[in-house]
Amino acid sequence: MCGIAGYSLSRRSGVGRTLAAQALLAGIADRGADAVGYASLAAHSRNEPRALEALAGAMAAAWFDQREPGTVFAARGIGRPLWLGRGRDEVFFASNRAALEVASEYAGVTRRLSEVRDGTFLALRDGRVARTARFRPDRDYVEDKVLPTVRAPGESAHCIAMLAAIAAGAAA
Repeated sequence: MCGIAGYSLSRRSGVGRTLAAQALLAGIADRGADAVGYASLAAHSRNEPRALEALAGAMAAAWFDQREPGTVFAARGIGRPLWLGRGRDEVFFASNRAALEVASEYAGVTRRLSEVRDGTFLALRDGRVARTARFRPDRDYVEDKVLPTVRAPGESAHCIAMLAAIAAGAAA
């Protein structure tokens, strides 16, 4: 299990992109890092949500496709969380709510937070959810060994402390 996070901002958004990315990464740091290429199937199918039905396993994924510049795709199958945070001119996503709360605090934007339902495909563009579609994830899949949610204990707290120092330096 690893964390995923990202955002789509409209041109009107005043959110600092670097600070927002740092905040999201600090928020998911406890989740460890062992990503797999689930998204390549969706991208090769021209981002057709039903292509994700061919996958067996637990997943939440995000990807870019050069054929659709400015769009970030995200999907949640089963067994992995995915959260959205929506602002007026921005939409953030992360594999945990805490990452969105950290990003909200440091980016200075209030967001409506919601957990994405299993079997949901999203296309994010210009700071909004441009497309939502449903697909049928493989609900028969059972993990042999369930991985712990926190795989790098304390890493997030360390990253948030560093983030606070960075933000304080930027404000000075």
